[in-house]
Amino acid sequence: MIYARLIGIDAYASNTLYGCNNDVTNMAAFLAALGVSVQPPLRDGAADAGSILNILLADVGRLNAGDQLIVHFSGHGSQRYFQGITRAAACPIDFRDGDRDSWIIDLDLGTLTQALVRGARVTIFADCCFSGGLEQNFVQVLGGALKRTMLGFAARVGLAASPRVRVRAFARSNAAPSLSLTGAIGTGDVVVLAASGFGQESGEHDFGGSGPAGIQGVFTHFLIQRLSGGNIGEAATATCAGINTLAHGNFTQVAELHGNSASWNRPLIEVANTLAPAARTAVH
Repeated sequence: MIYARLIGIDAYASNTLYGCNNDVTNMAAFLAALGVSVQPPLRDGAADAGSILNILLADVGRLNAGDQLIVHFSGHGSQRYFQGITRAAACPIDFRDGDRDSWIIDLDLGTLTQALVRGARVTIFADCCFSGGLEQNFVQVLGGALKRTMLGFAARVGLAASPRVRVRAFARSNAAPSLSLTGAIGTGDVVVLAASGFGQESGEHDFGGSGPAGIQGVFTHFLIQRLSGGNIGEAATATCAGINTLAHGNFTQVAELHGNSASWNRPLIEVANTLAPAARTAVH
């Protein structure tokens, strides 16, 4: 069985976004058409840190061998200094700079996935700034330690040409540049396809000039476009390479693949192997 849990947050108390709920809608429709069991999404006020982690913990806990959980997060990202390390953080609706319990970082993902049963998979699509750092990485640890004296928070949010198109970043620390080396989250079969590197911002854009309804995450837009182009069954590395450079307007971001490298020769979404031939033809 393949499940999906989608999370989209636009209505932050500050630095509102416009395309994250659109991302959820578009990704839900795409996955449902493939026969994926799309679970009720977490949107805006329902997507606080405690709710996200508790629901994902339950989602992982019900997986059996052969099952896959797809998690898609669209929202703000940040960088926080914790336990001597500069870490990437996905930002729930209740994100607060100094409150560790309101961040989702590599340690949280490790806790979520450490009990993953053998033969089950978790695939995470992270459409937020600095998302390449949402994993444990010894080089990242070293980089954070070396930059202890350079810490300082910049309350900057970059804007694109349109005031309704934003970079998906909250205040961030001075951190190491993008890291392409890989690590692993927990000990299970977990892959993260990140919208951007550890030192990169990601963005959202009005695709097609249709106003608020057309604003989408740049990464999510191209991810769906790439996968719906008949590449569901490609190896994860090939799929990642296909969307590796995402550039639109003021945004240039490089997708990164992290996690369990043993899974990189498997499709990002296993559904291609389970669909009937007629359905596979329709997808392709």
